[in-house]
Amino acid sequence: MKKGFTLIEILSVIVILAVISIIAYPKIIDVISISKVSAYNSAKGNIIESAKLKYLADVNSAKVIEYTVDDLISSGYLDKNTKNPITMKNYEDTKVLVTAHDNDVSFNYVDGKTLYDVVSEQDDSSGLYKYDDEYVFKGSNPRNYVSFDGQIYRILKTDEYHSIYLLKDEEITHIKKDGLNSYINSYYNDNYLEKVKNNLISFSLLSYSDYLNSFINDETYIINNSSIWVEYSDSFKYLSYLTNELTDLDNYGNVRFVLKLKNYLTVLSGDGSQLNPYVVNE
Repeated sequence: MKKGFTLIEILSVIVILAVISIIAYPKIIDVISISKVSAYNSAKGNIIESAKLKYLADVNSAKVIEYTVDDLISSGYLDKNTKNPITMKNYEDTKVLVTAHDNDVSFNYVDGKTLYDVVSEQDDSSGLYKYDDEYVFKGSNPRNYVSFDGQIYRILKTDEYHSIYLLKDEEITHIKKDGLNSYINSYYNDNYLEKVKNNLISFSLLSYSDYLNSFINDETYIINNSSIWVEYSDSFKYLSYLTNELTDLDNYGNVRFVLKLKNYLTVLSGDGSQLNPYVVNE
């Protein structure tokens, strides 16, 4: 006569299987996640290479070109069944940003809306004005607040390469003209990590021309609580906050830094208002 399993034996097996599942499940999930990330990176490289082929085939003198995944599929450079390996759905807001600067052409994979995208979608009510290939924020209260590297900035403008110019939303220090170059270099090196520097094209003082361009109807959001140093014709000038006039005086003045961001940085959230600034994905 065959003897069956006792209740204790059955419970013991269930407990053992449960323990094995608890130990093995995270590892299985990790393996699946690693596999998906690997597939995503492979697909990313394929999308970039497809964009390069299309760019070489196209005759285009534009400084900035965007190739979406749909563009590459419809033109035959990607398979029509191309899906995002992470979501297994169609790609959304994914593109390759091609920037042609003189003889240098860069191809950047962008997943989401860039800061330039969200800026260019604004209208005059936000204080945004377009001049040729550039956008400029003007007036007393434009919607141009940005959170970048944990600090608040104001968007000054964009340029023809879709780069974004950010103005630090505070005055810093009290310094004389002969110490400016040294201070600018030390501030840049001491306050920005390498990963942040990799997203910058330049770091400088507010220029006098950008200051003037921020005015409309004699109003500007660039409020100086003291006289500041500005860039003017490859030199530094003293800008009086009382008269808005430039002088060569060697007085003590504050500074307003300007960061020029690369054009492929995306926005995580925000609407550009003071309470809800654009949050840049670094």
